[in-house]
Amino acid sequence: MDELSPSEAISDAYSSASKTLDLSFEELTELPPNIGDLTGLSRLDLRGNDLSSLPDEFGNLTALSELNLGGNKFTELPSAIGNLTGLTRLFLGGNQITEFPSELSGLTRIDWLDIRSNQLTDCPAEIGYLTNLTRLILDDNDLTELVIDPSDLGRLEFLSLAENRIESLSPSIAELSGLVALNLRDNELTEFPLAITNLKALRHLNLEDNQLTTLPGSIEDLEYLNRLELEDNKLERLPPELKFLGRLTDLQLQDNELQALPEMIGLMTNLEELNVRGNNLTELPASIGNLNNLTRLNIGNNQLTTLPDTLCGLISSELSNINIECNQLDSSKVSSCLFNELGDQGDHDNCSGG
Repeated sequence: MDELSPSEAISDAYSSASKTLDLSFEELTELPPNIGDLTGLSRLDLRGNDLSSLPDEFGNLTALSELNLGGNKFTELPSAIGNLTGLTRLFLGGNQITEFPSELSGLTRIDWLDIRSNQLTDCPAEIGYLTNLTRLILDDNDLTELVIDPSDLGRLEFLSLAENRIESLSPSIAELSGLVALNLRDNELTEFPLAITNLKALRHLNLEDNQLTTLPGSIEDLEYLNRLELEDNKLERLPPELKFLGRLTDLQLQDNELQALPEMIGLMTNLEELNVRGNNLTELPASIGNLNNLTRLNIGNNQLTTLPDTLCGLISSELSNINIECNQLDSSKVSSCLFNELGDQGDHDNCSGG
């Protein structure tokens, strides 16, 4: 704010007919009433202050399209927000909001809504009024379930529910036919929600840090998936149907309880990154050598005593980053081409825990 007081900065923006105003991280506890003079303002950044209320004049900012109120002390939204019917992006993360703000129900032009790091316990039906939503972020709240009417959210492409307490998903989520990315990291799922396999447009699925023990065969229906994150679960095996995810380029399986990788892994030839660190693998299938597009492979922290010779071909071509640390490799059982390339990574005594 270049040493101007909030009131002066607002007056300056008014005089210059500025479309944007940045009052972030200014330790503000209140906004001066002259904020209401900025009727032509389209973008306002109030992040990182100590605001818990807004003046009534704030409702005059009907031209606002983007408003950031993140990192303040709001426990509820002031009614003046309901007048900002031109808003398309609203950021409310890092406040103390406990209930979904009813003031949002009239803001039907919003396409990006971020309410992460609040204290929401549910996501009520009013969310359905936001029919233009394409991106909804509800991370780090206290949600235990998500029950929505997908018929009202047909444009939603990105849904993030990470760091909640969700134990199950409503089957209705299957009707979010345009969903491209779904983030369920760090919840309490014990079973893979079968409704997810109906999300045919899904490209990115994150189920990291749950309590999944199996994957359904119907995962093959996610034919456009290119990134699948399953680390920090309790998976013991992979279903053979995984091989049908022909567009998958990134597969994260570290810190599970896998006993083996199936031979079919060699059919996933579009894979560019494969991470199986921290499992219980004692060997790798020879078919891993078929992954000609692989550039990153992490097989560290397992119980491998040998490596398939087929890895030699990968190391000499596309594979530029490989981690084999913290295994029990026997040099007499490993091709010299691998030890020549990987050096002391194969020395269990030098295990770094990576």
